[in-house]
Amino acid sequence: MKFLALLRKELTVLSRDRLAVVMILIAPLVMTTVMKLAFGNIGNGTNLPIIPVAVVDLDNGQIGSALVNLLESDALSDLIVVTEVEDLETARDLLETHAVDAVVAAPANLTEAIFSGSGGEAAISVYGDPGQPFAVGVVRGIVQRFTQYVAAGSTSVEVTFQQLIETGRLTEVTHAMKGEVGERAAFAALESDLVSFNEVLSGIESVKSEFNWFKFYALSMASLFILFSMVTAARTLLADHELGTLTRMRTTPTSPGTIFGSKVTGMVLIGLVQTIILMLTARYFMGMTWGDPLAVAVLTIIMVLSAAAFGLAVASFCRSTAQLNVAGAAVVMILGAVGGNFMPRIIYPEIMRTLSLIGPNAWVIEAFQKVVLLNGTLSDITTEILALLGLTVIFSVVALFGLRRLVR
Repeated sequence: MKFLALLRKELTVLSRDRLAVVMILIAPLVMTTVMKLAFGNIGNGTNLPIIPVAVVDLDNGQIGSALVNLLESDALSDLIVVTEVEDLETARDLLETHAVDAVVAAPANLTEAIFSGSGGEAAISVYGDPGQPFAVGVVRGIVQRFTQYVAAGSTSVEVTFQQLIETGRLTEVTHAMKGEVGERAAFAALESDLVSFNEVLSGIESVKSEFNWFKFYALSMASLFILFSMVTAARTLLADHELGTLTRMRTTPTSPGTIFGSKVTGMVLIGLVQTIILMLTARYFMGMTWGDPLAVAVLTIIMVLSAAAFGLAVASFCRSTAQLNVAGAAVVMILGAVGGNFMPRIIYPEIMRTLSLIGPNAWVIEAFQKVVLLNGTLSDITTEILALLGLTVIFSVVALFGLRRLVR
């Protein structure tokens, strides 16, 4: 069969490509070993270091008090330790002397601005030590979650009172009424313990887990190097174009789909071999556990599929293998930086966390964190799997379009 013949050719060419062998098999093992030596004892059986935080409550209202109570709650006691200070200048002094990693400041009249409709400024500020990006990201995530529920309470109050007025059940609404009901609505949400470190990190509410730097970097390197590997493996597409093989195939009854399918299959097989070797090495030589087998198996297959389609999509728009070497490395490194391969996405601003989802690596890391770090199952990563499948379809369409250009 033509498909099997082309597949055999792809595997033979890849096995003889020294750069491909290095990038696909050797480099991931070397990097994972380095990460084990660097981070193997960090987070292994111990919690994250407690984050010192200074809190300035200039509000002197119920929202400011609720924020302080939340940060000092038992739910966050194993994550942050709070120091209350009287003014922002003192808090900044603590930050500059590295006595705290972050400062949370509730502005004056915060409660009134949110619930009374006075129109004033209502923004809780977070200041951070540039040398502690992860700690600052955790604190910022907690504060953002707090403000979301406060805003939800305020909005629900406005809608409720508007409906009561329109139906004639209420004729007059005072600022005091809005404030009292709004505060109760917001505090009811906050008191349900909706804020926890694991929600900020992964979205799984019911699991309490430890963050392990080695596991994080093992997962991130796996998702990063599969992209590198698939871009490297896709070099055979351009090599066939440069040697005239694709042109000669056009003279035979071989469809672009058969060519594309054989390359994807070859790349997927290589990618699976790479990932399995990496997982087995991390498991039996470095003591890492991978979590639910079914979830890991499904996620691994979909990760490799999306990476293979991504590699072919990038290759199909390059004119030579030399161009692919440069462009492919640049694109992967950019996705790695944006997608959280080098530092957890939690430290990124909200807009960056959203932007990072354009690449498959961010979804892969998110899913593996749920399975490996938080003992999640297949049902917990449904969103990530669907997103990866969607990206696979998009990359495949782009690659097919580019392949038609190459075989003309």
